[in-house]
Amino acid sequence: MQFDPFVLIAPAGASVAFPNYDSLRHQVYSFSAAGPFELRLYGRDESRSVSFRNVGVIAIGCNIHDQMAAFIYVTDTPFAMKTGANGIADIAGVPPGRATLRVWHPYLRAPDSQIERPIVVPAGAMTQALEVGLRPPPHRRYSY
Repeated sequence: MQFDPFVLIAPAGASVAFPNYDSLRHQVYSFSAAGPFELRLYGRDESRSVSFRNVGVIAIGCNIHDQMAAFIYVTDTPFAMKTGANGIADIAGVPPGRATLRVWHPYLRAPDSQIERPIVVPAGAMTQALEVGLRPPPHRRYSY
């Protein structure tokens, strides 16, 4: 009765599977401008896939179970990573030079839930700390 993971990073052009391991049927959808889609009702041990060509955030839901929500961040860079539970992302192989550090989270207190910061990447390793504020997640009712 939930999407797993809650946030997924996918490269543009990737196909994402939506398997159903629940005993209930689901109808998965998104109205997001970057990749609207609808997967009609499907049941346990069935799976559907969607290819995401456009860069952007895809908010996912289920037409049957309103509490189900997730996000897919579609990117066109190989230097994208989801943080671990400790909030740290270790991105290797970034070439030296000017770059833009982008941080996105569905509950980030920022326009479009994203912060951008120009940085200069030196040759070799670097550490960049960024503290962010999050909104509380929306309250969802559970009714069956």
